[in-house]
Amino acid sequence: MHTLELSLCAVGIAFAQAYLYQEDAAFFRPWFKLRDRIEVKVYWLAKPLGSCAICCSGQLALWSSVYFNKYVYEHIACAGMAITFAYILSQWWKKQ
Repeated sequence: MHTLELSLCAVGIAFAQAYLYQEDAAFFRPWFKLRDRIEVKVYWLAKPLGSCAICCSGQLALWSSVYFNKYVYEHIACAGMAITFAYILSQWWKKQ
């Protein structure tokens, strides 16, 4: 799988999970409750698990790149692109 496609998929999943699904997603409600309980006790762990879209997209891109890609520079590039795209998207979302 190409690095750009993988990082964009990770950003889409993380962004939707962090911003969009929280409003009225009954299916994901147990996950959000668990994540909120973790955030109170261990805040640094809750960010990659979904409370921060940028952190979550970087984690998703990195670990899926480890599975799909072969070289280390592809892992770093994939995570870096995902973090950059998620940052741009989150800044745009805040302005809306």
